[in-house]
Amino acid sequence: MLNIDELLGESKKIVFGGTEYIVNDPTLETILLIDKMIGEAKGETEQLEVMGKAINMMIPGFDITKVPVRAYASIFNYLIGNDEKNAPAEAKEAEMPT
Repeated sequence: MLNIDELLGESKKIVFGGTEYIVNDPTLETILLIDKMIGEAKGETEQLEVMGKAINMMIPGFDITKVPVRAYASIFNYLIGNDEKNAPAEAKEAEMPT
């Protein structure tokens, strides 16, 4: 029997402003939607908006508008799984309240 819960392990978490948030693992549907939105984004501002929407989709109850923009890429990469090794150190940067 394949136990998917066991395969996935513990959920990722981030901390911001002293609050811990559980991250929803990206699904194929989420990745395809994000890819489509990024492809349609024109310019850096729209790309930041897409990143913010993606972050909010994957972290229930999290308000990305309160996070400094410089932390968006680190958070996004951590959520998508592109930067597992460096994510905890970089995520610390996102903990600083604005």
